[in-house]
This record gives sequence, C-alpha cells and structure tokens, in this order.
Amino acid sequence: MKRFLIFAMASSVAFMLASCVDFNANANNANLSELVLSSGELTPAFKPDVTKYTVSVDYTVTEITATGTAESAAATVGGQSGQSVSLAVGDTDIAIEVTAEDGVTVKTYTVTVTREEAGLPSTNANLSEILLSAGSLTPAFAPNVTAYAVSVPYGVTEITATGTAVSAAAAVGGQSGQSVPLAVGETDIAIEVTAEDGVTVKTYTVTVTREEAVLPSTNANLSEIVLSAGSLTPAFASNVTAYAVSVPYGVTEITATGTAESAAATVGGQSGQSVSLAVGDTDIAIEVTAEDGVTVKTYTVTVTREEAVLPSANANLSKIELSAGSLTPAFAPNVTAYAVSVPYGVTEITATGTAESAAAAVGGQSGQSVSLAVGDTDIAIDVTAEDGVTVKTYTVTVTRANIVKVINANNYDPSALSDGEILAAASLDVYLEHASVGGYITGGAPIGDWPFDGLGALAAADSRYACGRASWESPSTSSWNGVANAAWFDTNNGLGDLFRGNPSAATKVSGFEAAMNYSAGVLGAAVDVAMFKFCYIDSPASSTVQFDTARAAIERLEASYPNVTFVWWTMPIEETGNAARQGYNDLVRTYCNDNDKWLYDIADLESHDDSGMAYTDSFGHEVLYAGYSHDGGHPNGPGVFKLAKAYWKLIAEIAKTR
Repeated sequence: MKRFLIFAMASSVAFMLASCVDFNANANNANLSELVLSSGELTPAFKPDVTKYTVSVDYTVTEITATGTAESAAATVGGQSGQSVSLAVGDTDIAIEVTAEDGVTVKTYTVTVTREEAGLPSTNANLSEILLSAGSLTPAFAPNVTAYAVSVPYGVTEITATGTAVSAAAAVGGQSGQSVPLAVGETDIAIEVTAEDGVTVKTYTVTVTREEAVLPSTNANLSEIVLSAGSLTPAFASNVTAYAVSVPYGVTEITATGTAESAAATVGGQSGQSVSLAVGDTDIAIEVTAEDGVTVKTYTVTVTREEAVLPSANANLSKIELSAGSLTPAFAPNVTAYAVSVPYGVTEITATGTAESAAAAVGGQSGQSVSLAVGDTDIAIDVTAEDGVTVKTYTVTVTRANIVKVINANNYDPSALSDGEILAAASLDVYLEHASVGGYITGGAPIGDWPFDGLGALAAADSRYACGRASWESPSTSSWNGVANAAWFDTNNGLGDLFRGNPSAATKVSGFEAAMNYSAGVLGAAVDVAMFKFCYIDSPASSTVQFDTARAAIERLEASYPNVTFVWWTMPIEETGNAARQGYNDLVRTYCNDNDKWLYDIADLESHDDSGMAYTDSFGHEVLYAGYSHDGGHPNGPGVFKLAKAYWKLIAEIAKTR
C-alpha cells in the first residue's frame, strides 16, 4: 500500500495539510471469489457479498471441508478454510476468515452444515455426472444444473446418456443408460433421480440436436500444382486446366504434383509421378475425382523440353571495374586494349572483369592486386567462353605518374594539381633560410621591407594556394628563438622562413646546419621539409669547394633527420652572366639528377620567359630574363609570381611521397 503526503500552500496564509491517499483499490478487499464444499450444496448459491450459507448432508457424511479462495491475491484466507471438520448430528458452523492486504479489514464467511439424524431417508436427488456416448454437454455438468444441450453430426443415429447419483441410496431412472434413437433435429432425453425418501425427485434433461444430412462434395478443383522443374504458364488458378512449361535440354524428367481443394477429393492420373521427357512436347494429365465419385476434372500440363544447346562461344566482358583511375577509351565489349593513368601515390591497382555470359570463366589478373612501378604496367584479363576453346584477352595498360623532383621552367605550373594535392602540400611544415630574393618570394621577414610578396600574390589570385606562414630574422635579432620557432610548427602547418641576411656563403651553410641542430635538433624534429638558398652575390671563388661544403652539410643533416626532406636550390642569377655561379649551378643539377635529390632550380626558372625561351649571355651562362627583373638581380612582380607557383609545385610533389 503506497501513501503519499500531499502539501498545499496558500499565498496569503501558509498552512500544511497532510492526508493519506490510498492508491491501491484492493488494499481492503476481503471478499472470497468462491467457496467449494467436499459434500453438499450451498444455500443460497455463492456470492462474494453473502457471508452466511447452509448445507444439508446425510447422516453418513461424518466430516466436511469448506475451502475459500480470495478475490485478491494479496489477501489471506484463514479460519477453518480447507480443514476437514467433523460433523455431529445437527448443526455445525464452519468459519472462514479473509484478511485484506491492509491487515485491518477482515470478513468472516459462515457455513452452517446440518447433518441429518440416523435412520432418516436421504432427500439427495442430485447426479454427480452425466456420461454421453457421443458429443459433449453444454454447459459443463454441475449437480444443480438440470438442462443441457448436445450437438452431434448427421451420422450419429442414436445416443446414450447415463447419470450417476450423488447418493448411493438414490435411484436413477428415466432414459438414463438407454440407447435413444435420434431423428434429424432435437431429441430430449430425461434422466430422473428419486431420493432415498421416495418423495424427492429431480429430472435432468439433455436435448440432443442431430445435424442435417450433408451431400457428398462435387468439388474436383486443385488448389495448386507443384513442379520439380520449370514454372507454369499461366500462373496456377483452380479454374484453369491447361498449362505449359518450358525446361532446358538438360531436364530429362519432371514431376507434377496436384493438391485437391477438398480433403475428400481424390487426386490421380500422373500426379506425383516422374515422367520422362523427350525433346519437344509431353502432356501430363492430373485427374481429380470429387467426393461424390461422379464429378471428375482433368488438368493438363504440357512440358516442352528444349533442343540441345551448343556451348556458348561468347568470351566478351560486360565491364571492367578499376580500384583507381578510369578506362580510356570508355569500356566496350569489342575493345580489348585500354589505358589508365594514376598519380604517383597509387602503388597498386585492381582491374576486375565481368563476363557477358554467366557460363564464361574470367581469369588472368582479373580481381588481383597488381603492384605498379613508375611508368607502364600491363594487366591482362583472360575470358574463356563456355565452349572451352574461345579465349579473349583484354589488356589494361596502367601508367603510374612519376614524381617531379626537379622543378624548373618546364614543369613549374601547379594549376593541374587537384584540390586534394594542394591541401596535402599545405599540411606540410616547411622551413626555408634565405636573403632578399627569398624574401621577395615569401614576403617574409623583415616584413614590410620587400616590394613584392610572391606567395601572397598567388594566394590572392587563387585561394587554393593560401597556407600558414611565419617569418623570423637572423639569430642575432630578437625575432629568432629556435625553440619557439620550432613550436610554431606544432600548432601550425605551412611555411616558416628565416631571413638570415647575407653573411659569407660558408656561414650560410654552417648557419643552416646549426639552426637544424639547435637545442638538440628541436627544429629538425619539428619540420617535414627544410632548405636554404644562396644569393646571387655568392658567386664562389671555387664552384667545387662551395658545392662540396654545401653537400657535406646537407648529407650530415639527411643522416641526422631521415624524416625530413632536404631540397637543394640553384643560385639565383642576374641580368649579367657569371661563370662561377654557372659552374656551381651545373654541379648542383648533376648531383641532384644522379642521386635522385630534390631541386628547386631557381636559375632555370629565372632564365626562361613565359613562352619557355631561354636567356643566356654570349658565353652560354644563364641570365635573368629582363621581363622578370626588378633591379637587375631581384625578381619583379611577374617573376616572384612564377617562383611562387614553382614553390607550390615543389611542395605538392614532396607531399605525394610522404
């Protein structure tokens, strides 16, 4: 029982009202739902709200049990419920107590049992049961119910109803135990019970209804025809008796099994039999005889077995599916040679062919993962026709692009790069040390001092080329802090460039190496790409010495930082040629080509105009194209725009390898 305390508050007067609210409707239910006796009958008939009853029993009944059942499963039934109570002659009270769930509400039912005196004849004229030779009583038998109904089918022509008295001293008569003939319709059977006193008589009546005669069914329909092969045309319907079935040459026998709509009908003919099939038409007859034995319907299934079919010579594919790239030309079954181009980053490919004929076999390299070297790789897909003789080979030539490690005037344009390739390039951490020419390209420190910003101009023209940028000045200035600069790359991606001015060429080399190794290599560990450039004023006394110095430093760095991509630069040029500078640049180009190194060939970029024409002096030394010149040595707006494009091309190519 659940009780809740309800509080109410008034705005002007505060008061509290507590009340118990009982939400269990059965908490005080102390009713019985029934009261069952081991002998006799209650008077009056049981009702939950009636608590006092009487029962009369013969002298021979010396004890009785009265069992009560509570309406509420949570209530408790006690007192003398279910107990065997001894009976003296005369009245005996039996008390049955019901305690409700609340533990407070109690109801007492009292049964007063009167046991007759010895020697008095019994007045009990009840039956304890009625047994039928056919059918069943409605309602179910009870001693105090005297009228029953029984329904039997037409085929039941007689019935016996036998009553058994409760009292052994009572006499059962009337038609009890007699075979009673049944006409169609209703027949009453009376069973009379005379009590021992010879006066008390009770009559039980059983009304038997015999159903009308049912004529045999004339239904000779099938409900379905099931085939062991093929399918019916048209679809089965019980009123359609003619069907056609087509089966391939390989089917040499068939079974057609019919099921009758009526369980009393008989299905015969060739139903359920295995019928041999010759090439052409074979009729199968299924006969249905109705229950009346007269009505017959025949269903005919005409099975057409096809002629022998020669194995197919079809060795065509219906399609070729690729795991990367697309076919050129578009696929057609009669075209057997195709080309596919994939970028450098695709190192393997799968070409899967599907045959036009389900009976053909597809083999060769179809569905296999094929490793791709740079350049052309042929993939052969073989198709063997059903006949086992006809074979067709489709060839897919996959061209894997090479990465461009040397960026020059022939390949600097990044416009063909995909958005994904640009994004991959922008995600790299790049460190560049430079002087003024580099500052013109990057727009880097000292910020605001340069007349041009190549990367900024390119990003303004096409937002795809926007990326993170940070600039610092020489370690001798306040903006340089190797640890802090390295930390920039931890939270940013893009270009971090250092303007280190124009000390000697050897100092530029050693300074770059020192910056990478600064504070136990904190910068070297932070970046993906690292590079430095000489200025056009660094024309060496000895091209070989200057090259060897740079090479030794970069090789040491490559060994220390194997995860960093180091990029060589040729030396920028002026509008006048220089033999020593040309010698250094030629050494760098040869070294990079021979050793598969990355090279940003700024000299080649500056010495070719937009049409690709090269500019040299009378000795063949590269010179700065005047259309790119700002002051004879530094590039102007068009010049830095071109060099910025080349920077993006370089970084995108590097991104493909990481």
